[in-house]
Amino acid sequence: MIADAKRVAFRKCLGNLESALVSGPFFSGATFGMVDAVYAPLFRYFRIIDELITHQVFDGFPRTFAWHLALAAHPSVKNAVNEDYAARFKAHLQQKQVLIPAN
Repeated sequence: MIADAKRVAFRKCLGNLESALVSGPFFSGATFGMVDAVYAPLFRYFRIIDELITHQVFDGFPRTFAWHLALAAHPSVKNAVNEDYAARFKAHLQQKQVLIPAN
């Protein structure tokens, strides 16, 4: 299936990130940089959709998981979106029939 192939490819990318992350908390160490700014929005999506999915996505990649947490806590990442961003994003996914509403 296409979804399975994409999942495998994405996990391979996470494995590459895991190998590249060394000292943290950010990609290049102690300083938030451009790579962090690029990945922060992507990681934000997983946290919005479902916390369980987040743990499944990062399973086996402890450094990448810690990095995603550090990014989520960084002021520039937290302040990059409005407070209602998560609700609006979920509504968008539901409208596009990508996300099934919770019961």
